[in-house]
Amino acid sequence: MKSIDEERRDAAQRMGRPVNIYNAYPHIGRGFVRHNDTVSHEEINDRYERAERGAFGYYLHRLKERILTRHA
Repeated sequence: MKSIDEERRDAAQRMGRPVNIYNAYPHIGRGFVRHNDTVSHEEINDRYERAERGAFGYYLHRLKERILTRHA
């Protein structure tokens, strides 16, 4: 079994360009290391949505939410 670094090198050679792997730790997933800070469920969901959509997609999503709740 290859390590993640070996897989990354092999992929970079196949694709002919460097391969970057996005790391959202500790914002999503298990193993949150800040034990002294309590993070609400809503904040975790917001961080997950932001990581999933990217910064611009998340901005548009929040803007749409604000417009819809203002006119509701």
